[in-house]
Amino acid sequence: MKKLTIILPLVILMMLGMKSSVMAQDDIQDIQKFITMFKESSSAGELYGVQFDLFGASFKKVDKIIIKTPKGKKMSFKNRLEFNKFLFLSDHMLFEDFEKQFPEGEYEIELSPGKYGKFAINMLYNFPNPAITYPPDGALGVPTHLTVLWQPLAGINELTITIRSASVSFSNSLPIDATSFEVYQDLLPNTLHEVSLQATTTDFEGNALVTTQSVFFITGGL
Repeated sequence: MKKLTIILPLVILMMLGMKSSVMAQDDIQDIQKFITMFKESSSAGELYGVQFDLFGASFKKVDKIIIKTPKGKKMSFKNRLEFNKFLFLSDHMLFEDFEKQFPEGEYEIELSPGKYGKFAINMLYNFPNPAITYPPDGALGVPTHLTVLWQPLAGINELTITIRSASVSFSNSLPIDATSFEVYQDLLPNTLHEVSLQATTTDFEGNALVTTQSVFFITGGL
């Protein structure tokens, strides 16, 4: 009977340990983490940015977030108000600043308490390269009934076109193999417009590289 008395508490402790381990694993799996790097291209030049997203029901229990860049730079954030979503965005950087602050390589994301995990995400500058061929940037007298053309794109997951003027803005998701888009309503005559083509490539973990190319043109009269 003494052996049984000793064995039973050990079994109970093992079961409690297993339950605690499963609960901790659930907390880790509940927290989602993604990095998005993006590039904006126009006749004015190129601007770059990065966004870190962490969220989940368990995230509000996280006290501290540490992000370590491939060159060893650390960024630390505290979650005193128990938010269940963290978004860190840095954008409108020239390439020299972007490369210096957010270089290619492995990013480490460490959460505290430690039971919420430490993650590594590898990011490379494999930005897609959308190239609008019509209308050309700065064009005048573009027909109000417009078909936008661009070069074929490979290795992308999403493709979106947006057309804007001072009074109108609309966007459409497109098939990733599309190379043209016929605008379904006539544009305003004698008006400055912007057309933006956004292409996204996403890795198997959901991290993304996004490039948006924009051109400006003025429509002709009626």
